[in-house]
This record gives sequence, structure tokens and C-alpha cells, in this order.
Amino acid sequence: MQSNFDNIQDFKEGQVITFYSYKGGTGRTMALVNIAYLLSLEPGKKVLMIDWDLEAPGLHRYASTLFKENNLDSKPGLIEFFLRLEKNYEKLKQFDGYNNEFDLFLESVINGLILKTDINLSSQLYLIKAGAFDSDYADKINNFHWQKLFQEAPLFFSSFSEYLSRHYDYILIDSRTGLTDTSGICTMLMPEKLVLVFTPNNQSLNGVIEIGRRAINYRNNNFDSRALKIFPLPSRIEMAEKELRETWRLGDGKGIKGFQKEFELLIKELYKLDECSMTNYFNEIQIRHESRYAYGEQLAVLDERSADIYSLTNSYSKFKDKLTSDAHIWDSFTIMITGNSFEAKLFDFLENKLEELGIIVLRDKFLEELKPGEDNLSSLTNNFESFKKELKNVDAVLVFLRESAVTKEAASIQNVFFDLRIKELVNQNAHIIPVLLDDISFEKMPVELRHYLAISGYKLGNEELAQKVFDSILPNQQKPKTKNIRFTIGKK
Repeated sequence: MQSNFDNIQDFKEGQVITFYSYKGGTGRTMALVNIAYLLSLEPGKKVLMIDWDLEAPGLHRYASTLFKENNLDSKPGLIEFFLRLEKNYEKLKQFDGYNNEFDLFLESVINGLILKTDINLSSQLYLIKAGAFDSDYADKINNFHWQKLFQEAPLFFSSFSEYLSRHYDYILIDSRTGLTDTSGICTMLMPEKLVLVFTPNNQSLNGVIEIGRRAINYRNNNFDSRALKIFPLPSRIEMAEKELRETWRLGDGKGIKGFQKEFELLIKELYKLDECSMTNYFNEIQIRHESRYAYGEQLAVLDERSADIYSLTNSYSKFKDKLTSDAHIWDSFTIMITGNSFEAKLFDFLENKLEELGIIVLRDKFLEELKPGEDNLSSLTNNFESFKKELKNVDAVLVFLRESAVTKEAASIQNVFFDLRIKELVNQNAHIIPVLLDDISFEKMPVELRHYLAISGYKLGNEELAQKVFDSILPNQQKPKTKNIRFTIGKK
């Protein structure tokens, strides 16, 4: 077991994600570790788990399954990190935001506190424990003054968040429950995404609703310009109680409002929507109660032999896909733009016009890599993995084609990755709409796309092409009433 930190120049654009529950016993920590493990299986992804539930630490118990050495109690962690910072307040006050010097300073402070899991040598999954559980642990956490740190360095937590996101793809924070200084730090100051874990009862639900409201309002009215997106996670749902399950989700018209309705109202309020439906989201996202996991700290993703639709592994995997997508959690129509030619002005125009009509637009990052003579294999591979993941959240895919690129011999890596995209679209039965940007003959079309009804954009202005696209993807639907509120989480 060893600590780990990359060269500071190897910057990433990671996401800081906090898991919060108002009460204990919701399965919050269990969900975090299972999802962290699934994320670490994605090629090339580095994942860091942080136990910020200092008063009732438990992340290391679940994570111990991922270490060959099971005795983690004596290893230092987060509280030791802050105690080291406390001794360096004068130096910390010299920084007024994130920069290279701040990065080097924090690396020296955090050195030796990051533990690499070693049960799966192919994954890059790391842990920062709450601290060393010795006779002084309680005194350490009780005597640390969080308000003083905030007063001495008000920009520290947002800078710390950026520091972590530069070195890891996903940082998952296990937050303290209730309304405390540390839960406020974890929900308001640190994350870009906030997972609200709750069980179907009023105290658990009302608590996370209020924290979600406070966190978004704080971020909207503060110097921190990062967007914050919330993800409800209903947990420990008892599948045997069909009537109660439906009542607590949809309400009974009396005292139980229903968690779906509560979150629809919250999302409308916080993101200024005219309408909001989360029917599709909650049809997919519910973590059922499994009695065997009430005992011990087992990880379902390691314990279950299959990931069929009834498994917890399947439930955690579905939530992981939602959590890492740029698509909204409320019901909406989503399209993706891809193709063999990067048309920056056209794509910008289409994106703006379609979003005015309430359509969510996701742009395939592959297009940004279409630069002659610059075949970046690592970047193209990562973009292809993102493309496959996003396909699960889209309703239609616009494939923009130019003859010059279609007829070019597939000798470059970029052409290979474009061909892989077309095959993936066909394999996933995506709703494909080819958009022809010049006068391409049928014979010069990619073979896989020849039987799809194409839009001809030849000699059309941007306005006319946008209208044709809209008519093609929503032929039988009226113009949406709700304007789409787009936010780009995790983009620097």
C-alpha cells in the first residue's frame, strides 16, 4: 500500500461529487464505494474516495475490502491533513486562488495520506481516510476550528476542490449527516455534483430537500461561479411493499406528498423551469433494499456473480451512468451532434437554436479533435468511451457528413474512430439522422448510413437547416413549452 500523486503538470478536468444524507442508515457510504469501484473500472480513470464524516467515519470499513492489508485503522487521513494546514496558515494566506504554487504546497501537505487500493491492480482507486483512529482522534476532530480556516483562507475549499479535480477524474466525498460545519463544506463549498441519498420517510426526505435548496442558493449567491447539479438517490426501497412503494414515490393526496413530486418542485424552483417531470429518472434510479447487505460491509459489485436487472450492481451502474452524464436528470429530449467534419459556427448556431426550443444538445468531443495531421490516440480513445456512455442518454444522433471526408481513404486514426462511432450507433439501435453538408451521392455515403433518411443541408442557410433538423427529430411533437436550462458541469 502506498501514497500516490502524479506530476503536477499532468492536469485533468475531474469532477468533485459529494454523497450526502440527512440521517444515517440510508446506505450512503455503501453506494459511494460501489459506485467508486465501478468508475475505477473505466479505462484510464483515476478515482479518489474521501471520508469527510469525521464524527462517524465508516468509509474505510467498506473500502477495506479493496485492500490486501485489512488493518487501516492506524493510517492517517483527512483530519491530519487539516492539522498540517493549521500549522501553515500564514503560508496559506499568501494564496488567493488556485495556481501552480498552491498545487505544490498542497502536494507537500497531503503527502502520505492518499492510499491506493490494491485488490484490483488494473484500477486506479484511491482513499483518504477520516484519520488515524488512535486515542487522540476524538480530541483532534473536536478541537479543529473550521470557521477559523474559512476566515483565514476563504477561497481555500474551492481551490482545494480544483486541486483535486486536476489530479483525479472523479473525487467522491462521503459527507457528514445533518446540519453541521463539515456537512456545509461538503455540500456547498466542495462539489460540482451533489448526490442526495434518502430513504422513503419524511425526516430523511425533508432533510435532503432542504440541503439541496441551501446548497444551490448558496452557490448562486456567492463568489463561486461553478454550477452545482443535484442527483436524488432513493435508497433501501423495499420491493415487496408495492402499494407503499408507489405511495411514497407518487403521494397519496393526503399527508404523503411523494418524493418524485417533492424533487420535481425543487428542480423547478432551483433551475427556473416552467415544467419538470422526473418520471423517467425515478423509473430507472432506485436502490432496492437487499437484506443480506444489512450485515457487515460487503460490496455488491464484488459479491454478486452477475449484473442482471435485479442486482444491486445493475442499480449502481445505472446511477453511475446518470451521475457522469451531462444530460439533465429531468425528462427532456436530448440529441447528440457528431460527424466527420468539425463545423464550429454551424454547430454553435444549431445548439443555440435547438436549445431555445427546449432540446438538450450534447456535442461529441471527438469533433474537437478533427485537426489535420494531429492524431492524438489517447484523447481519441477517451472521447470514444465518453461517446458510448452518452449514447445511453440521447434520443437522436445527428451525424454531419462532408464528401471530402467521406471519400478520403481511412488511413488516419481519426477516420478509424469515426468508423467505430458509426458501428456503435448501429449496434445500439440509435435514432440516426445523417445531415449532408454538401452534394454527396448515395454511393459515397458510409455503408451503414445508406438506409437512414437523411437531411440535405446542401446550399441551405443555418436558419433553414436548423428548422429541418427540428422537424426531423420531433416530427409529431409540438414545440416544447419549456426552455432548456443548460449547464456544463465539470468543464473548466
